[in-house]
Parts: sequence; C-alpha cells; structure tokens
Amino acid sequence: MKTFSDKLKALPHKRVIAGVLGVVVVLGAALALWQGRNEDGEAAAAGDKDQAVVVCGDWTMDNTTLNYYYWSEYFYLVGSAGEYLPEDLDPAQPLDQQQYDEDRTWQDYLLDQTMITIRDTMSMVFAAEEAGFTMGDTYAASMETVVEGLAADAESQGYDDVTAYLQASYGADATEESFRAYLADTYLAAAYTDALYNRPQFTEEEIAEYCTLHEADYARLDENGGETQLQNAYILLCKPAEHTDEAWDEAETSARTLYATWQAESGTESDFATLADSHSATPGLRQDLAPSDCSGELADWLFDPERAPGDTAVLRSDEGWNVVYLLEPSENTVWQKQAQQDLRKETYETEARTIREQYEFLVNYDAITLATPQALTASDG
Repeated sequence: MKTFSDKLKALPHKRVIAGVLGVVVVLGAALALWQGRNEDGEAAAAGDKDQAVVVCGDWTMDNTTLNYYYWSEYFYLVGSAGEYLPEDLDPAQPLDQQQYDEDRTWQDYLLDQTMITIRDTMSMVFAAEEAGFTMGDTYAASMETVVEGLAADAESQGYDDVTAYLQASYGADATEESFRAYLADTYLAAAYTDALYNRPQFTEEEIAEYCTLHEADYARLDENGGETQLQNAYILLCKPAEHTDEAWDEAETSARTLYATWQAESGTESDFATLADSHSATPGLRQDLAPSDCSGELADWLFDPERAPGDTAVLRSDEGWNVVYLLEPSENTVWQKQAQQDLRKETYETEARTIREQYEFLVNYDAITLATPQALTASDG
C-alpha cells in the first residue's frame, strides 16, 4: 500500500502552528492511503459530507472540517504570497485544472499540504489530551476573540449572519459549531506545541556541550560579534496605530510625553519599570537582547560601547518609538543565545517527531469532496 510519505519527502512546515518559526518537519508517521468501503465491500461514494475522510484510531474527520483545513491552506498561500503569487497559479481558474508540477495539479498540491497540516495538528491535539494539557487563558481568550469577531466580519462583508459568512468562505456545509471545533483543535495544538518548545531548561554544561558539537558554526559567529554581551533593559514601546507619518508622529509624542513625565515625577528605575509594564505595547522588561533582536536607533544605542547601566533615551525602531532604561548587561553572549535557541529547536523537533510517529492517519481519497467557497467564485467573477 502506498503511503503519503512515499509522495512527500521532508517538506518544510510552512504554517506556524505555534510560535516556532521556520521549524522543518521531517515526515515520520505515514499518512496511509485508505480506500473507503461500505458494508458490501464497494467503494464509498464521494460527496457525503458526514462520511469519514480521515481516520486515526477512533477519531474521524468529515468533509466539512477537511474543507476548513483545505481552504485555510489556500487562503494562507494566496495571502502570504501577495503580489508574488506563483506565475502558474491563477486564482480565477479551477485549481484542479492548473499544474503545480509534472505529476500534480494545484489542487493535488494543496490537498497534500492539507493532510500534512491535519497530521501535525491532530497529533499534537491527541498528545495534549493524553497529557491532560489545556490551552490556558491566553490561547482561550485569543480563540474567543476570533469567534466574537466573526459577527463583525460577516456584517462588514455584507452577510446576514455568521453562518452565511462561514458558508461563503468554506463551503455550504460550514456551521458555527463545526468551525468552533476546528478552531479549538488548532489552538490546542498551538498551545501544546509552544509548551513543548519552551519547556526544556538547559544547564550551562548542556549548552557548552552543544557548542562543542557545533564548534565550526559558532566559530563563524565569533567573527561577527559572537562574543558581544547580551543587553537587558526596560523598554516602553509606543507603536503607531498605522504606517502613516501622522501615526508615527503621534507615537513619538506619546513616547516623549511619558519620558518627560517620568523624569519630572521621580526618574527612578522602579517607577520606570512600572511605567513600562503599564504602557508598553510589548512586555516592559526585555532580557538577553542581541543586536538581531533590535533595529534602527534602538539597536545602535543599546550596543554602543559607551552605554552604561542607568542610561535612558527615546529612540526609534522598526516597531515604533521606544523609551529605554538600560540595566546591567547579561552574563551571556550572542553565541550562547544562538546555541541555546538551536538546542531548543533541535530538542523540540525530536519530541514532535516522536509524537507524530505514534499516530497513523488513514485517508479516504475517494470520499473527499472539496466545495469551492461562494466568496471565491464571486471574487473571481
């Protein structure tokens, strides 16, 4: 029996399930080809929205949920590509009539990517449930924000209700209940992936041993500031509401006003910390900053050899205007931070691969029905 991994070799995980960017997924668990049969042994008929199209043990996925994943893949591809959409992909034409490569149409390719995403997502969901893991308030609140925003999105797009909006976006069988279930799985998978990635606490000895194993790579870092000490600082970020000169001017005014107020009232480190925590668009305390973590005037100022703890300034970066209070530098260097990040990534990838290999997903390709969203055909016309 031909498995999915026979067709797809070590593809990169282009979708970010968690905050782990650029993680390369090595396909370990096979997505086996399952030809669905009814009680009489005949091939299952396509088009039944309730029929199982993906199976893993007692868990099944129907066409309605599959379409959420599939069209999310499509919208992600088109949205992330922007004006650099591949020349051989025309959104105005049926995807199954356009070749992605010699053997596959664009529909085939997107379906392949969809199956990888389903496998990766649901493996994490199953592992999280077995571990008794819950997504926590931050992820739950983020998911609820998406759900609550559906009504506003529907209204802004001219639909009568959320159901009509979802059906126009994902196909006629979409419902609020099934879409919420789809979101719950993706958010749980994201939360558990983040937890796995951030869980390990490495000792100095472990980091040093990892550096020794990759000595040639980190020697290259030494030539480009690898021994630079990381910086710690309180940073109050005022982000512009939009990328216009007026918005940037307003952000600068806010930053300079807050800075002047702090100076006039006390000028102490503790009060600056409180100010940063309550007014910054990002967490106020920033630790172990490398030059690559900053930009613009902020990067130049933080890593100026003349800087000393207690120095303050109002500085522009790519994110906005920053009010900065410099603290004692970290004991760690750039190469140590890079080594720890690399070790964390490698540790996560090993654990994620082990999780995926525990589950076998069977796909009934004969039963798959991809319903082109109404909104897509309307925009194409």
